[in-house]
Amino acid sequence: MSLRLTYNDSPRIKHNDTKFVRALKTLIWIKKINQEQLAKILGIRQSQVSNLLNGKSMPSYFTLQQLKNHFDIDINHYFD
Repeated sequence: MSLRLTYNDSPRIKHNDTKFVRALKTLIWIKKINQEQLAKILGIRQSQVSNLLNGKSMPSYFTLQQLKNHFDIDINHYFD
């Protein structure tokens, strides 16, 4: 059974999403930005953001640093 939030604008979180993917989807939702905007902030292509959100790739050290610096988050919390 997948996790479903009850309000319409919630991030689309799947039961098999990694902790990092769930956090990234939530961040996008909270900040009310789209993939293209996040890509520009992080200095990567929109397709790379899409791959991160779909769990097809892992973020580079540079991308993690950009997330940490721009959004002031502790990235170590999102990895086991």
